[in-house]
Amino acid sequence: MKFSAFLLNILKIGCLGFGGGSALIPIFEDVFVGENKLDTKENFDKDIIVASLTPGALPIEIASSIGKRNFGKKGMILGGVMMALPGIIASLLLITLLSALQEMIAPVVKCLTVGVSAFIIYLLINYVKSVFVENKVKGKRRFNRSLFVMIAVFVLSGGKNLFKLLGLKGDYIISVSTVYILLAAFFLIICIKATDNKILQSVSVIISAVYLFEHGGFDHKYISQITALVDIIMIVMVLIFAFRKFNFFERNNIKIKDTLSDLGYWVIFLSLVICPIIMLDLHSFVFAFRSIVSVLMSFGGGDAYLVIADGLFVDDMVSEDTFYNNIVSVVNILPGSILGKTLSCVGYYFGLDFFGNYLGSIFMAIAGGGIAIGVSCGAFHIFYSLYDEFSTSRVCQTLGNYIRAIIAGLLGNVILILFRQSKNTAISYQIPMIVIFLILIGSVILNHILSEKFRVNNTVIVIIDILISCLLFCYI
Repeated sequence: MKFSAFLLNILKIGCLGFGGGSALIPIFEDVFVGENKLDTKENFDKDIIVASLTPGALPIEIASSIGKRNFGKKGMILGGVMMALPGIIASLLLITLLSALQEMIAPVVKCLTVGVSAFIIYLLINYVKSVFVENKVKGKRRFNRSLFVMIAVFVLSGGKNLFKLLGLKGDYIISVSTVYILLAAFFLIICIKATDNKILQSVSVIISAVYLFEHGGFDHKYISQITALVDIIMIVMVLIFAFRKFNFFERNNIKIKDTLSDLGYWVIFLSLVICPIIMLDLHSFVFAFRSIVSVLMSFGGGDAYLVIADGLFVDDMVSEDTFYNNIVSVVNILPGSILGKTLSCVGYYFGLDFFGNYLGSIFMAIAGGGIAIGVSCGAFHIFYSLYDEFSTSRVCQTLGNYIRAIIAGLLGNVILILFRQSKNTAISYQIPMIVIFLILIGSVILNHILSEKFRVNNTVIVIIDILISCLLFCYI
């Protein structure tokens, strides 16, 4: 594959980036591992593991990693940029249009997202199916364990959305964020595989259960103290096992020079996007600094990032009304990283208010999007170099064996979210919910037939899904 073709494929994936970062994993794998054979499944699984462990936007990090492996530094930078670009540009354009033509544009956007949701659900189901097939080939024991992991992760992450989708009253008993599930899984694997002591392994299981329990939405006056204590215990245990098992201080093969080189490129990239706004006004550095901090705090996915953005930007830089009625609405219905879109939109509104002109707002929006890309990828490549050094250990091998099962469980939750969004669309426009669900399910079945029987490519399939949803909306 030529470099130009790689960038074009990344751009296409960026345009289909609905459903959050996890939803794009099957698309990346299909395009670069399956269809074009640009990368191996082993490398791609490593990308997923490292991106899940680091702060920032997962799809941007994966695009940057694939780009670096195959095209060097230019692929590393432009891969991340091209992945983020469609969402950033689309969100800024839609914010401008909504201001002038809100009543006209909003229904069209809602209609389009139903069709795209059907396409994403189809891809996610295929990914989950591939995980089942892969583990079945590796034996009954492996299949049963992977199935248990998938179900457990789905219950922990998706139970609440299933509860709401069915319209049941009350609160679901537990709802754990993606990041906490991943951290608990990684902790458990590290502790179990780094020691043969049954007592320590049992203690690790109990601590993981307590960790998930305390992050499951429960409210108690002592919960903060318990959380802090458990976090400290987990960190100490991981450090002890890591230093004893990996002989960290005796290792000298970590590619420090290459890692510093990658980091240097991203520092230059960040300087190029931040310097223009500082030159316009030195006080705009506050926005840049808070943006960097927000990305470094962005564990837990796009929805979790909105909470971080609220704390850092709302009232001081954008009003609550602007943030929730304009920015949040736009970033949730367009493709691309929520992190990148949110920072760009916050920058746009802050720049318009701070500088009083559109030139300043554009520079500020570019800075916001650039910071999302640069900080995400910089953190990713640092952790990636460390992962390469320890990838032959039992811990990393076990992590590689079960990461796809964990992701499959999380994707079940993404499917529920897409159904819920479509359900909300039905309620907004007084359309029977059964009609929306039939559109989604019918489109998924049609997609399967078009792909398996007639070998129609994904671009044509998603266009067909959008046309079907638009025609049915017009008819209704």
